Amino acid sequence: MSWLGQMRTPRTAFLSIQRTAGQACLILVLSSLLLLTCLPGGALAADTAPFRPLGTYGHTATLIDGKIYFYGGQQRTGQNNLISTPHYFSLDVSRKFDPLNAPWTNYTVKVNADQTTIPPLNSFHTATAVGNKMYVYGGVVPMASNGQIPLTDTAPILWMYDSDTDTWSSPALSVVSTQPFRWRELGSVATSSGNVVLFGGKFDPFTGSKNGTFFSHGLYGVDTKSLKFTDMTTESQGPSSRSTHTVTMLSDGRMVVIGGRTNDQKLVTMSDIWTYDTNTGTWLELTAGGQVPVPRCAHSAVVTKDDRIIIYGGASDFNITQAIGDVAVLTTSNWTWTKPSVTNAPQNRFGHSATMVGNQMVVAFGNNPDTGADNSIHVLDTTTWTFTTTFDPFRYNDTSMSSTVQDLQTQHEPPKRMTMIIAGTLSGIAIVALAVGGFLAYRRYGRRIHPKDMESSKSSMIIGLPEPVMLPDKAAYQYFGDGDASHPQPPPAYHNGNAKGPISNVVTVQRTPTYTYSSRVPLEDPEEMFQTMDIQTFAVPRGKLRVVNE
Repeated sequence: MSWLGQMRTPRTAFLSIQRTAGQACLILVLSSLLLLTCLPGGALAADTAPFRPLGTYGHTATLIDGKIYFYGGQQRTGQNNLISTPHYFSLDVSRKFDPLNAPWTNYTVKVNADQTTIPPLNSFHTATAVGNKMYVYGGVVPMASNGQIPLTDTAPILWMYDSDTDTWSSPALSVVSTQPFRWRELGSVATSSGNVVLFGGKFDPFTGSKNGTFFSHGLYGVDTKSLKFTDMTTESQGPSSRSTHTVTMLSDGRMVVIGGRTNDQKLVTMSDIWTYDTNTGTWLELTAGGQVPVPRCAHSAVVTKDDRIIIYGGASDFNITQAIGDVAVLTTSNWTWTKPSVTNAPQNRFGHSATMVGNQMVVAFGNNPDTGADNSIHVLDTTTWTFTTTFDPFRYNDTSMSSTVQDLQTQHEPPKRMTMIIAGTLSGIAIVALAVGGFLAYRRYGRRIHPKDMESSKSSMIIGLPEPVMLPDKAAYQYFGDGDASHPQPPPAYHNGNAKGPISNVVTVQRTPTYTYSSRVPLEDPEEMFQTMDIQTFAVPRGKLRVVNE
């Protein structure tokens, strides 16, 4: 059979192009869907099951890049059985949400062959953010997931969590002076240079003590770059030994210590305020006035951008059995307490966490002896002093609040990871929309394509695949003008794809198409070019195009 007999009809050629385009569109759609499933936090995340935290207290909450990372705490596994938990999860505070349907993300805990876990079971520890990393120190750490294996001396005291890679590690501390103890119920802050400052805590059999219970007034520093552990305690300076207190960092580098319980089984009065200047290494005792709140421990404290300290909740007795739920504000410019009138307050609690995001304080979990450990979050609007039913990070243009650990970059700038997620999701949606639109367009218009519609007023139109077609040795392209002065219209001399008469000014080509003008042979039907060649890639200038077979 001659090569002419193997050529496709015009309908077959166009249907082939249409099928190819449809397949390409389908591939784009499937690729886009795959892209969305791979995006962190994407619209089609692999794990779509809703996550709801269990009631807990004695945990930590750390703000990093628009997410609050919750780790550890104690959970009730029976009527009288409380154990530490290794669970860790995050709350996305870069977008609006209903606290009853919060955007939680749960993370995987690894259980080793010896029943130890990564991260370890922990409660009443401290966690401090430095950049994208969270440094966890001390706490009640049973060595097995069942909470029964006692703590060993070899258990790591410091753990580090990298939020970018979702990995945990236990870097070894380089001790400069005193060997660190595994304190619990201590406080920590991060300095502007990226160091962690630890103060106070309790050392007891739950944290490895073999000689009873001790309260600490120790001050320690951890260099997060060199991992050096330094004892900065001075016996003649600083506050008394205590635990379950709070520490917050002011913008000028002063650490403020508030409340707690002491070694002599008393609560510290809320008028007794101590500050530690991390720039000069000096302690200063202050007496606060105004509406001084009742003494407490196991409360929360956050700091605002204008260096006011907001405390909430806690226990009003040494044994931590009486939960309270009031809010008090300490103005550090004159060290005066005020007590705003709060509406829609939740139940009293202690052992909870609080984090400032914009003008809103996010209160999470906590314990109440009457109702048990809570598994919900509550949002306090500090401009109206109302616990609201909606969290909205962009509620106010003029943000005056910050987190106890770090502030969001700006009120209206999403964090970098969320920006990547949003951009990737939108890109995937756009790809899907374009692919579906292209597929529908081909479904509707593919069969209407006609060679006469391929004329371009100024330039060529390329159709088909990029690979060049293999042309027969005798195939040639001819370009015919429209019968103008430069290209007069010749008499009819062609019919049914066979030349009838001499053909001149024809250039024979192989593989690479070329175009020549001819004034000898007219083109009666442009569709006849599909009867003489299987077109894959071609261009049509302003005139008519045909393939001639000699």
